[in-house]
Amino acid sequence: GKLVDDLFKIGYEFYYVNYTRNSNLYYSPGNFQSHSIWGDWKVYKDMEISLNVGGKIGYVPSYDFILKEIYGEAVYQPLPVLIISGRISNTSSVRFESGYNFWAGYLTAYLSIF
Repeated sequence: GKLVDDLFKIGYEFYYVNYTRNSNLYYSPGNFQSHSIWGDWKVYKDMEISLNVGGKIGYVPSYDFILKEIYGEAVYQPLPVLIISGRISNTSSVRFESGYNFWAGYLTAYLSIF
């Protein structure tokens, strides 16, 4: 990736995975690869709060599939030893020769002792 300025980053992602054995317990593709362009934008930042948005668009050649992702993220640091962050994203990808779309989110809290 490249930092364009203090607020915007852009980059290229090559993703490759190749499991040697197939499993019924988890997705285990062979020779799966994708090529993507991504961007991240720091919409707002002060001493306590950071708001970011970003996304990527890419291509999976073996399935002739366009993948997409868009997300929003908030980070709050009310104390020097406490960080609370949340993220929500909407993503499309391909698996087992079928495209799918999903929403995902998380909320985390980190407490530092050092």
